[in-house]
Amino acid sequence: MEDSRALSVSELTSMTERVGEGDEGVKMQAMLGASISLLGRELYVALIKKAKEGDYTFLLVPKKLDETEGVSLGQLIEDIKKLFKKGGEEPQLDISQLTDILGSHSIDSVIAKLSMAYIYYDRETKEGKEEPEVKTEYAFEITVDNIDDVFPENFKNFVNFKSFQIAVWNTSNKKILEAMNIVDPNEYINNL
Repeated sequence: MEDSRALSVSELTSMTERVGEGDEGVKMQAMLGASISLLGRELYVALIKKAKEGDYTFLLVPKKLDETEGVSLGQLIEDIKKLFKKGGEEPQLDISQLTDILGSHSIDSVIAKLSMAYIYYDRETKEGKEEPEVKTEYAFEITVDNIDDVFPENFKNFVNFKSFQIAVWNTSNKKILEAMNIVDPNEYINNL
């Protein structure tokens, strides 16, 4: 079931500027799009070439905001090793602190999910300007499930953790912030 907060492809393309319009009408436009998967989240990537050489718009958004399976920390570590492989050899990662924190729990039992990934990068050289104007917005949220068993038993008597989220963003795009369930404490209190 697709979440109504997800952006459609038509909304994605309308978020970017219409390029190439002039006295001659609409010039050819080009968009390169791809569907990718990151931490179990299906994402859509679009790169739109603008009329002026070197100017483009890049957009990365979730295809839909439904539940994702995510990946275990063990799988994430293996993927990182593969990503930074040099000359056929995987790097050695010291995960001893992580395994110490997890205690008797396996790194394969803790699941990380990419709840939100949004990147908007726009580079445009305005008429009469030498330097391009660059606008960059981002929002990322990662959720970690199955963490309740990681905490000591006496701590669990006080608080039970179901999941842990970490979010970073610099966007003010209301649609993205709503999708991330970002709450401004002042706005929340004022609306009570």
